[in-house]
Amino acid sequence: MASKKDYGKMCQAPACDKKSHHGDSTFCQMHQWRLKHWGALERTPIEYMKSKTFVDDNSCWVWTGGKVGQSKRRGSQPYGTIMIGLKRFRAHRVMYELIMGKIPDGLVLDHICRNTLCINPEHLEPVTNAENVKRGYESRKALWGKES
Repeated sequence: MASKKDYGKMCQAPACDKKSHHGDSTFCQMHQWRLKHWGALERTPIEYMKSKTFVDDNSCWVWTGGKVGQSKRRGSQPYGTIMIGLKRFRAHRVMYELIMGKIPDGLVLDHICRNTLCINPEHLEPVTNAENVKRGYESRKALWGKES
């Protein structure tokens, strides 16, 4: 058992200024949790995002984290979301910018796989909003016939 003088020693993780979780612990509570669940003290943003996906039969990296935008309207699909600080972002846009770079001004990302939960940058193409709407309409039309 740790003596009282040992309680509150500093976390040994790089750049962490928190006190250790217990007197006999090397790390603070956050770093102990990361070590136990991740097997490492830190992860890159790409590693974190990939941990929130699974790969389907179409090579889509399907987002399993937060979602927004699904409604009862026919064909409505949700988009993955991720919180960065206090702000919510679309997961596919974040992953695209981490791997491919900035999305060009005036363009949006089209899911060429038609799966809005896919965050695989190879399945995302920067296009104008008009082109994105046109492609979405054409894919719905092919799926459901002339009405959509």
